[in-house]
Amino acid sequence: AGYLQDVWVTIDVGHSWQLVTSAAPWPPRGYFEMVGVDGALILAGGQGVSGNSTSLFNDVWTSRDGFTWLTLTPAAQWSKRFGFGMTRDQSQITGQSLIFVAGGISCRAGCTAYDLSAPGCALVADVSIGTPQCCTSTSACAEMYSVNDVYSSSDDGSTWTVVTSSAAFSVRSFLGLVTVESGLLVFGGYAGSGAFFNDLWLSEDAGLTWREIAATGAGPGTRSAGRLVPLRSGDSCLQIAGWQRGYLQGGASGAVLYHSDAWVVPEI
Repeated sequence: AGYLQDVWVTIDVGHSWQLVTSAAPWPPRGYFEMVGVDGALILAGGQGVSGNSTSLFNDVWTSRDGFTWLTLTPAAQWSKRFGFGMTRDQSQITGQSLIFVAGGISCRAGCTAYDLSAPGCALVADVSIGTPQCCTSTSACAEMYSVNDVYSSSDDGSTWTVVTSSAAFSVRSFLGLVTVESGLLVFGGYAGSGAFFNDLWLSEDAGLTWREIAATGAGPGTRSAGRLVPLRSGDSCLQIAGWQRGYLQGGASGAVLYHSDAWVVPEI
């Protein structure tokens, strides 16, 4: 079936659902993020398909009814990505509302085919210095890679400011990102090649600096794509489900393990 662009609504806590639209104006996508701000939905980023190629997005849309959508920006200041985290923070001190984006999988353009016999051929790892002379074919997204940057928006997603281009937590995608009383929390995620995480990080200055919160007992194992849900007050969260992939000797991919557990992250 591929990627979708439908919107559904429930008014009875998920017991029944009604179709709002089967074709929203934004391109079909998955792995996007969405938050609510003062009665409006804010949808951002994700992954889709353009022709036979994967397409990544950094557009931001808003809607108050799920049927009519307006573009806040076709291209946010953060790079096109999917599998990132997004959360809203309403400061109790200043009253300022901020939306944060962190981590995810982005892509860079580069060579996909080389002619090693070409005069002056020099393979380069850093595509920012230009296309090497031996490059015979290029792609709009020749390499996908995880990031650990943090961006914030003070105008509900129309414009974005980089908070840090390299947070203290390692690069990762499909992480949990939520707002709690003490600040922003990041949990777990995936960085490719079997690198799954179960670390917990806290930022008390709107995403600029981060410190790891050491586990004091049993906790969720390494995983990505679970759900980190803040509880009603304080810093407590609920971590639900997720997945990880085992890797065999020699680096071959093993079986995918899906989790169905739930853990409470206690007060920090």
